[in-house]
Amino acid sequence: VRLSGSSSSSKKTPTKKKVEGNPIIVVPNAMTSCITMANAGFFFGKDAVFIPRQQALKRPDAGKRGGTIQVTHKLAPRLGGSEITYDIIDNPSTRLKKEEWSRVVAVIAQGASWQFKGWQYSDPVSLFSKAF
Repeated sequence: VRLSGSSSSSKKTPTKKKVEGNPIIVVPNAMTSCITMANAGFFFGKDAVFIPRQQALKRPDAGKRGGTIQVTHKLAPRLGGSEITYDIIDNPSTRLKKEEWSRVVAVIAQGASWQFKGWQYSDPVSLFSKAF
């Protein structure tokens, strides 16, 4: 509704560019990490249970290094109730293109900065301030 005498020069809210593809969760490629591709599907999946890496490796449904695990979660009704599928990957330096970094919504980190070597954002401060 436009009132007479109102200005049409109101500031427009900038719109974000729609990101295509599933949101991405990055897990460490290091075998010493608590969460790896072997057990990430159990941890982020429907049951949301932590299974130590060595136990997970013995299971036929364990994730594989260099692969992609997909987990689907249903949002709460107050958030729309829709389902979101996440892609879980390791080694993003070889797996992600520059434009795909905008899909990264979570990074599981061991704490050592060398873990980010070769990533688009190799400095942890840059990674956590720009990638999300």
